[in-house]
Amino acid sequence: MSRFTLYSCKIVTSLLVFVSVAYSQKITSPRLQNKSLQVKWGHSSEGYRLNTLLLKDGLTWRSLSGLLGQYTLLYSAEQPHTYPQVISDKNGRAVQFPEPEYRYIIPTWKANTSAVSFNKEGRTISFYPEHCSAEGNTVVFSKKTEQAAIEAIWRLDTLYTNDLRVTIRLTAQAPGYYSIATPALTANDKKNFEWACIPGLFQGKTINNDFVDAYAYGHGIPDKPVVVRERTAAALTSILTNKAGITLGVTAEPGTARHPWLQDKSTQSQWLLGLSMINRNGQLTPTLYHPVLGQERSFLNKGESLSFDFRFTIQNEGWYPVYQHVVNDIYHFDQLLHLKQTRQSLSQRTEQLFSYVKNDSTSRWRTFDYKGRWIGAQEYLGGVYGSEKDAVKNADYGAMWMLANITGDSVLLHTRLPQALNFKLAQQNTTDDFFRGAAAGQYYLYQSKRFTEEWGAYTEPIATTYYMMLDIGNILLFEPRHQQLRAELRLAADWLLSKMKPEGYWEVAYNNVTKKPMFTDQKDYRPTFYGLLVAYKILGDKNILTQLQEQLTGLLKTR
Repeated sequence: MSRFTLYSCKIVTSLLVFVSVAYSQKITSPRLQNKSLQVKWGHSSEGYRLNTLLLKDGLTWRSLSGLLGQYTLLYSAEQPHTYPQVISDKNGRAVQFPEPEYRYIIPTWKANTSAVSFNKEGRTISFYPEHCSAEGNTVVFSKKTEQAAIEAIWRLDTLYTNDLRVTIRLTAQAPGYYSIATPALTANDKKNFEWACIPGLFQGKTINNDFVDAYAYGHGIPDKPVVVRERTAAALTSILTNKAGITLGVTAEPGTARHPWLQDKSTQSQWLLGLSMINRNGQLTPTLYHPVLGQERSFLNKGESLSFDFRFTIQNEGWYPVYQHVVNDIYHFDQLLHLKQTRQSLSQRTEQLFSYVKNDSTSRWRTFDYKGRWIGAQEYLGGVYGSEKDAVKNADYGAMWMLANITGDSVLLHTRLPQALNFKLAQQNTTDDFFRGAAAGQYYLYQSKRFTEEWGAYTEPIATTYYMMLDIGNILLFEPRHQQLRAELRLAADWLLSKMKPEGYWEVAYNNVTKKPMFTDQKDYRPTFYGLLVAYKILGDKNILTQLQEQLTGLLKTR
């Protein structure tokens, strides 16, 4: 070997040793900083924990409390179970929800309360990274477990200075199903926070221990680490404003969630992104999961990899500016609106509506003799309780009367409107003392010649508002002197007033046979009162207004 070759080998060997030593040295205090955020980690016996998270507020820096920086990975060697979980009340009794007649909702409810949805499937692997390297505005953490090797790349967004962008890459060390959770930056006080929401699914300022009330009705935040689907979310983000007024949101980068319509078929049933407010470890912190354990893309053979791109947004504002940022800045919804091109004028669309309504075939108009009165309505092709595919109904009474008055068309004026009017007059319950004045039902079943509600044999106060009082009010805008309609409106108002509670609410529904309230786990705080406002404006009865004011006063006291 020549002297030059030997000398070169020594130099290369020295460089390799230097690189190896430099790589093995631990960076004790990695950090990222810009004009809005300061993020610092510290090394401990557990690994790299988040030590400091500061947010610029004017001339000062505000600190987030409850810092963690903990990572979580879900793993299952076997296919995770999707059977529904038993939901119990506060006394430990199983809750039957929804009721058996809600046959279209039951399968969805079962799927949404599965073991995966309840975040019970798979093994929980929580950890802090062991290794760290840093270069410029990027910090890279890594950790190897028995199941997977994980690399997390952190960097500050160059455009939106309140955003912290993260990419987590996972390489399987064993075959199985994997799900990556976004790291828990903070653990918040469950008894003291300002607001939390997953847009389109649930929101509130308290944790609700009644799971059905929280998850099905949207009253507060469920007390379980439930993971919800992306297909009904209004934005792919989970947002929490803490007791100090600082908002933290975690948002999946575009392209993470399922595409609703791939090529020539619907792909809405795919579940690629899970959203949650309480994580697997029971901590109140906005959390996302990708892929969802047991769902598409979650199975990996040894050596295969997947990645998850997301961002944290930290702002010294309420939840709504963060939501706007997600919708407009990250997903560019405001730009998508410009893609809409209206090629038809309002006149052209009105003409199409006019042609549709007049044509018996397209409008599926049907007429029937009901107790000596000739009624007309459209066929309804959806499911209705007790129907034999014979349900008919009417909607948009104001639009029907407006179109007829604008066009002066003889078919509408002398055929459609009289038959639709008779349908409305027949729709009111006038024989049963308890229900006298209430809507007998939204739908008419012509085989059994009776009116019914869509989901069961019950009567809802809000149905009387919508299907009696508002429809009648719209007709009376065009026929203000129609005495029979005014009498029907009065009867409906009297019934609604008689069922109004002093505390400012109505029962959700009454059983048609027993007359007893149904769905008593809920109080009707919906705009049922609006029917009374319409009745007052048309009938001019100040007694209606007085009782309506009392109802709203009671409502404010209880809320």
